[in-house]
Amino acid sequence: MPHEAYVAFAARSSLAFVVTRSSLEVVHLASLANLETRISFFGAALRGGDSEAAVAAGRALARAVLDPVLARLPPGVRGLLLAPAGTLALLPFAALPDPNGRPLAALFEVAYVSSLSWLGVLRRRQRPPQPVSVVAVVSTNGGVAAGLPALPASHAELAELTDSIAPPIEVLEGAQATESALKGRPLAAKILHIAAHAAADPREPSRYAIF
Repeated sequence: MPHEAYVAFAARSSLAFVVTRSSLEVVHLASLANLETRISFFGAALRGGDSEAAVAAGRALARAVLDPVLARLPPGVRGLLLAPAGTLALLPFAALPDPNGRPLAALFEVAYVSSLSWLGVLRRRQRPPQPVSVVAVVSTNGGVAAGLPALPASHAELAELTDSIAPPIEVLEGAQATESALKGRPLAAKILHIAAHAAADPREPSRYAIF
């Protein structure tokens, strides 16, 4: 798309590749030392509601991996398609703040893709007319069997979502919130919202699970 940039991060080097319709840029990133520890601290600050610590940790990460990329974007880019690899797959890029404390998701439309070729496959699929705006998957007890706590606040999260986004919204909740039900949906929704537990393997980020 003309107003999008695809950004791929190399797994074992400090390089990023920024691809637009008319250009390819190779971006050298700052030091990625202790990256897993820094990402874990940032995530803990976000989950704990410590906004001051989250902004400070997020800005340090943004200066290393995001600011050099944004500086090379051509004018007019409004959407970022991110393909992080290695430990960077654990980083919530959309939450990284700019120097004014605004998260990346407030400045760009942010999406994650596994590769440029897979993005092409998805966009070639036929989409049905009149798609729903949002598919929301709410799993309050999905992780209990795995020893994870229930998520009773996910109902409040769903209520806030439905109040803030225009319909139509389709909700998969309780017994309906299954992998097969989600995969059986046409790829038509503009937004997929999942309120559930998630787990990833830091050594192999492509291995992940949602409970």
